[in-house]
Amino acid sequence: MRRPRRSGRQRAAGRWTDRPLTFEVMRWFEANLAVGGHADAHRLSPLDAADVTGAPPALVVTAGYDCLKDEGLAYAERLRAAGIAAEHVEYAALPHDFFIMADVSPAVIPAARATAAALRARIG
Repeated sequence: MRRPRRSGRQRAAGRWTDRPLTFEVMRWFEANLAVGGHADAHRLSPLDAADVTGAPPALVVTAGYDCLKDEGLAYAERLRAAGIAAEHVEYAALPHDFFIMADVSPAVIPAARATAAALRARIG
């Protein structure tokens, strides 16, 4: 299991204690929902793929209050380093999995619309 990046360490240190998703909770999900050794296990964390050659262009969206936000940024950087078109967008004020929270946060609607517009522009 990989070590947490800066955002995961901040969560573990209690910097964002009012938000329940910590790196330890993500490890629980990884241990209980991911099938280690499965041929498609790399899909859980594409950053950990041995080779990203041939990966499709990507729009990587992260949230500011997310213990995995640094992994998202690192993945976009890795894709770009491999010559793959990748854009990273961070919504600094939102939490992990914010796209499903439109009923509780009005900030989700413009973020979802901007993401959909960016995807629509790239897909055609």
